[in-house]
Amino acid sequence: MNYLIFIDDIEAASDWLIDHDPHFSELLEVHDLPVDNLGVLWYTESIIVINLENIETGMNALVEEGLVFDWEISSFANHEILLTIIHEIRHLAQGNPYLSEDILNQKTDDETDAENYAQTFLHDRPLAYCYK
Repeated sequence: MNYLIFIDDIEAASDWLIDHDPHFSELLEVHDLPVDNLGVLWYTESIIVINLENIETGMNALVEEGLVFDWEISSFANHEILLTIIHEIRHLAQGNPYLSEDILNQKTDDETDAENYAQTFLHDRPLAYCYK
């Protein structure tokens, strides 16, 4: 993976990336930012882009629905960020021509496999979160 980019405002981030690195200007002509998703993999560039704005929106919706308390938001957001990163890394592995099918052990379509893999990975590894 070349870059892991966290964006909290799609429009501002797009402008900033273009202003600070001409390479991103070219990339944005052929790749989409994760406007409606939590994350996206730009496979040919090995770049993962995480949309923190959508994760925050999802957390606020859970609070409004009464499914999460305010004090739980950080924990749920951290979990969702990690889940999204692992999901996108799995997509990177799926496209690796040197990774044999018996090692990848994929039994479903790419999207379902990436989601199941990320969920299982985090479920099997309890994580500690640090808060300020």
